[in-house]
Amino acid sequence: MAELDYIQFQQLNNELNTCDEFTIIYDELHSNNLLRGYVTAEVRRYIKEFSKSKDRLEREIRKITYFDDQEDFMREEHIRAFKDSYKEMQQRYLSKLKCKARNFDCY
Repeated sequence: MAELDYIQFQQLNNELNTCDEFTIIYDELHSNNLLRGYVTAEVRRYIKEFSKSKDRLEREIRKITYFDDQEDFMREEHIRAFKDSYKEMQQRYLSKLKCKARNFDCY
């Protein structure tokens, strides 16, 4: 799960980093009739999707950012930090679950 989280984080960041380039290409396609003739409808749709998704990508990245400077983490650092964070979350959940199972007021 930690490795999947790393891959997802890297993929979303790579997409975000290319949004501006796709926006430039998209704008150029709409202003240059000659260029438009060389591009298929599928390619135009692909370019449009990646040029318009910057806000969505930023929201998605915020959802899966757990640490300061996470974008600078190497693969191994990311995986270790994710595992540590996940273990802490599981410990908190387990403590609450034990409390509920024993009918204690834990909050």
